[in-house]
Amino acid sequence: MKFFPDSRKAPDRPRKKNRWRSVRRNRIEQEYVSPTLLFARWLDDVAAIFFTPQGRILLIALLPAAFFALLLTRSPAFLLFLLLLLLFVLDGFCKLFFPRRLRLERRPPPRVAAGTPFEIRTRIRNDSFLPAYDFEVNRNLGPCLIRNEKRTRLYCLPPRSEMLVRNSYRIRRRGVYELPPASAEGIFPFRLTKAVRRDRVWQEIICHPVYTQFRSLRLPGGRAISERNELNMSNRTGESLDLLGCRDYREGDDPRKIHWTASARLHRLIVKEFEEEQLSSAAVILDNYCPSRMRQGRELLRQMFTLKSLTAATDQPFEAAVSLTASIAASLAARNFVIDVFASGSEIHHFRTGRNTMSFESFLDLLSSLECSRSEHRFEQLPRSELNRAAQAGAVFLILLRIDSEAEKLYHELLRRGANLRVFTFDSRETAPAWAEPLTCAEILENRRADL
Repeated sequence: MKFFPDSRKAPDRPRKKNRWRSVRRNRIEQEYVSPTLLFARWLDDVAAIFFTPQGRILLIALLPAAFFALLLTRSPAFLLFLLLLLLFVLDGFCKLFFPRRLRLERRPPPRVAAGTPFEIRTRIRNDSFLPAYDFEVNRNLGPCLIRNEKRTRLYCLPPRSEMLVRNSYRIRRRGVYELPPASAEGIFPFRLTKAVRRDRVWQEIICHPVYTQFRSLRLPGGRAISERNELNMSNRTGESLDLLGCRDYREGDDPRKIHWTASARLHRLIVKEFEEEQLSSAAVILDNYCPSRMRQGRELLRQMFTLKSLTAATDQPFEAAVSLTASIAASLAARNFVIDVFASGSEIHHFRTGRNTMSFESFLDLLSSLECSRSEHRFEQLPRSELNRAAQAGAVFLILLRIDSEAEKLYHELLRRGANLRVFTFDSRETAPAWAEPLTCAEILENRRADL
């Protein structure tokens, strides 16, 4: 079990050593993929380093032209081969000078929200005595970052000058994304080959899940909290420094609390009473079990023609469950609740946020890196001590992705321990029990739910 009371104590994410070109991953783990297909993709990735898309197309035409030119030196294919080869040589020779010396400094935002546009600023300086013509900035940042501009812009920079480039992006799914070094790809003059100038700094963007602060949140038992009323505190007599009032001395009272001035004036012993705020707490138990299933209809045909896995797992319910967890935590933390979040799967994670604990921003950082589990027995590893801790909270929210025997066992176990329980489920089947409140993924991911 991993317990993170503060984000500073969370383990650092290992830094990848990108010493060689990696192959694009579009498959699930432990699945057979043809080595021939992997080799073809690896060749395409290597060719993409040095050639533009137009250059790769002409390179394919150059290979048969070279073959016929070797067989028939007096044929038109020989002239075509020389012309294409001359274009590649001249284009590659110009790349030695345009651009020649570019320095890049990129400043991405450290944290963004899923689906929300953000801006990446890149400062470029040309230290050469020659101008830099027709270069693109940050072209390949990975398939996860979607550029909002419809067209790719080409920039020109005079010698001994600098400029600031602003590009707008968005990320669809929460997560922790590692950005490759900032790059400028020069394609002057014929746009066949690329002259890449890169920075050496790898950067990271944390994409928070979609969440909203509910206008009204009903606690287990029927009581609701809204923007106007707060049920997070209950006053009781305690040991704080806030004076509640005075009363007559009773046997067993602490003599240190005697109010001597009032006792001398009234000719009897008077003691002070202090008011202490008892903080309310809540627990959220998140199910992160994501079973794989077969795609249907049009999606199945698209997967076949794009050579992707036919049993790819859908993680939309899990993303909706994470967003619901963040929304519940945001609504309770705004009213000074202490929230314990348990994520049950192959590993048990325990996060705590709220008043005087982990900041909500750090809590979202941890939710951004949470992964789903393929194990059906995800609640067996939950220790009894953590079950007792969750059951003792004032309100317990159980978020289930699938109603099965494991989920029902956990539900009855929490009830047996006296938990004030409210259950949500994203299971789309019609056999959901009456004690689980069904929710749809769209209303949570699109923030269409104002009350819960």
